[in-house]
Amino acid sequence: MTSDFAIKFHNINEATMRYTIGEFSKMKTTLVSPPCYVLNLPWKMMIIPRHLPYKDNQLKKYLGLFLQCNEESACKGWSCFAAADLKLISVEKKSCCRKIRHLFTSKLNDWGYSYFMPWCDILNTDNGFIQNDTVTLEIRFATETPGEHSEMLLDYSMNTCRVCVDMKNYSNEIRLSNETRSLDEENTQTKKEKECEIKINEEDQLKT
Repeated sequence: MTSDFAIKFHNINEATMRYTIGEFSKMKTTLVSPPCYVLNLPWKMMIIPRHLPYKDNQLKKYLGLFLQCNEESACKGWSCFAAADLKLISVEKKSCCRKIRHLFTSKLNDWGYSYFMPWCDILNTDNGFIQNDTVTLEIRFATETPGEHSEMLLDYSMNTCRVCVDMKNYSNEIRLSNETRSLDEENTQTKKEKECEIKINEEDQLKT
């Protein structure tokens, strides 16, 4: 089976991944594309042959298409929202497009359609999705940047950039900062009161 993968960046938060698969009719296992890095996160296309129970105990084959994010990360606290168009490109007619909107997390790191289109409809040349046993799938996605107060923890081990948003530490820093400021204010107020007492005593001594 042959394949070709291409990436086009539209801006810092948006990109398009295109995966062309040869010998498509022979595809039996899941295909995962190389990563496309947006916001320092690795995004991939995941293409899965699926089977759904059909009449008379038969199985009907479907194409599953998913957008996957940061799947290999060991960090559990990251999240990133993305909206995407998932497409099966037609060489002659209108392409098949489905939309998703999802908050990607360590527990839900892929989103899409398990039954994007029946396999037989793709293999039917009259529909224009296959030519020379080759199909092209495309995902264009746009992401949102993390919160401005988030602490970004980057791990470049194993050539993978992993991002973790640590809001807990930020909250602790705010709490400690407030406590320190309150203590400073209290010390300043005490100092002023002592200075005032000293001044009053000096005035009393002068009067005497």
